[in-house]
Amino acid sequence: MFYKELLTILELAQRAPSGDNIQPWKVFYKKRNLSKIEIFYDIQKEDFFNFENRATFVSCGCYLKTLEIAATGFGYSTIIKFDDSSSKRIATIHFKKSLVKQSLLFPSITKRITNRNAYDSSKFIDKKIIHKLNEVVKKFNLTLNHIKKEQKNQVDDLCFKVEQIKIENWKAISTIFNSVKFEEKPKTGLDFRSLNLGKSAKITSYLLRKKKLVSFFKVLGISKKIAKETSYDLTSNTNDLFFLTGNVKMTKKNLVSVGMCIQEVWLELTSKEYTMQPFVNFSFMLQRFLHKEHSQSYSQEEQIKLKNIISLLYSTMNLDIKKDLPLFFFRAGIPLSDTVKTYRKNIEDIIVNE
Repeated sequence: MFYKELLTILELAQRAPSGDNIQPWKVFYKKRNLSKIEIFYDIQKEDFFNFENRATFVSCGCYLKTLEIAATGFGYSTIIKFDDSSSKRIATIHFKKSLVKQSLLFPSITKRITNRNAYDSSKFIDKKIIHKLNEVVKKFNLTLNHIKKEQKNQVDDLCFKVEQIKIENWKAISTIFNSVKFEEKPKTGLDFRSLNLGKSAKITSYLLRKKKLVSFFKVLGISKKIAKETSYDLTSNTNDLFFLTGNVKMTKKNLVSVGMCIQEVWLELTSKEYTMQPFVNFSFMLQRFLHKEHSQSYSQEEQIKLKNIISLLYSTMNLDIKKDLPLFFFRAGIPLSDTVKTYRKNIEDIIVNE
C-alpha cells in the first residue's frame, strides 16, 4: 500500500458520523508497514450520554465501517481484528490488495449527511429498501423495528416525552449545548446552523446551560414547547421511524459492532437518495435509566416517567425489554430542504506515526 492511498482512505473514513461530531478516534501506523493500522479511541470526558464510553464505541464502529467501505474503492479488502480488552485499542486493521470490487456504498460516504429539517410526509420508503435494511441488520445479529402505522402516534408521543425529560434535566441538556459551536466551519462539535435554532441560537444555548434557568423553563412550559419543535414536529411528520434493538451485552466490541451496523444502514439509505436523522439521545436516555448505577442521574420524578414510557413503548411495539435492548432510534425520508454540511478534523490531527 502507498502512503497516499492510505491517507485518501483515512480522509474518506473521516466522514463517518460521531456523537456531537467529536470524532473520538486515533489511527496509529508504521511507514514500514502501511498495510496494517491500529484504531484507538480518544478518551472523552464522560458526559450524560457517553457514560461508560458507550457513545464513543458506537462512533468508532461507524468509523470502522466507513474505512472498510472506503478501502474497496482502491482495491483493498480489510481484515478487522477487534480488541475487547480494557485497553484503548478498538481494532487492528490489515489491508489486503485483492480483486475486491468497489462497494456500491462507496459513493455514499461523501453524500451521507444528517438532516434535521422536515421530511416529505407524502413519501414512504420503498418496501424493498426496508427489506434490504433488515438484511444488513441481521448480519450483526440485531433487529430493526420499523414503526407500524398503528403504533406511530403512540411512539411519536413517547419520543416527545423523553425529549422533554432531556430538556428539563440540566445535566443532559447542558451536555448537548456545551458541544454547540458558533464559529465559522467548526471541525468538531455541533455546528449551530445545523440545529435549526434560528437567530436565537446563542441565547438559547447560553440559557440552557444554566441550572436554575432550566428549572424555570419547566415551570413556564418552555421546555415542552422546545421538545415539540425538536422531537414531535419532526417524528409526527415523518412516515418512517425505526428502532434498532438487540440482545447484546454493552461491551466495547459489541457497541463497536452496533456502530458498524448503523453506518451501513445509513449508507444504504443514502445510496437510495434518502436521508436520516438519528435521535441518539433517545436511546441513551433509555439505556441510562436501565442501568442501575447511572439511573440515579435522574430525579425520582424522572425515573417514574421513564419507567412508564419504557413500559408503554415496549408493549406498543410488542418487544421484550430483557431481549430487545434500546440501541438506536432514527427517522428516514426525503428532506424538504437542504442542511448545513458539517466539517471534520484535519487528517493530521487523527493519525500517529509510531
